Amino acid sequence: MSSIIPKPVIYLTIGCIVLFSIAIGVFVYSVKGKRANSGIFNSTLYGKSDEVEPFNKDADKKEYERVMTEYLSLTTMANGIYPVDTTLVGREKAMSDVKDIGIYYWTRNLEILDELKQIDLPKQLVARVQLFKEYCQLNKECCELIYKAVDEHSTAYDEKIEAYFTRIDAKVKVINGG
Repeated sequence: MSSIIPKPVIYLTIGCIVLFSIAIGVFVYSVKGKRANSGIFNSTLYGKSDEVEPFNKDADKKEYERVMTEYLSLTTMANGIYPVDTTLVGREKAMSDVKDIGIYYWTRNLEILDELKQIDLPKQLVARVQLFKEYCQLNKECCELIYKAVDEHSTAYDEKIEAYFTRIDAKVKVINGG
């Protein structure tokens, strides 16, 4: 059975699809590159270890380390949504990833950090945990905005999303002591 569509039109169509895919890939790669270092902390558990007072109870130290290990694991999973596929073809998966992975894990991180209210932390770690909470909140709000942008298939939120990335990167610098 022969096709009604002439071969040059088929080749042109395939070529356009390939070029469009490459252009989207370059865009996604550039966004990923901007996010590549976000969420990377020099020392997640204690910061500058010489500045931290000792814990009053060994059990409190173990609980803190357990929570912070889980926090780091969830942060890695939440940041795994990048790069976000903004094409119409990838829209449903992107929305699912942002909602079910990004927003979910940032919300879960806020919940597990709240568990640290139950223990007696040295004052430097109380401040550090607060910075981690602010970092999680910024990421959660950013994911919510990304979800909205993908859902509406709109670039109207790009500047706000970039502003969130800037604030998130600044928070990482503060957490890292920079």
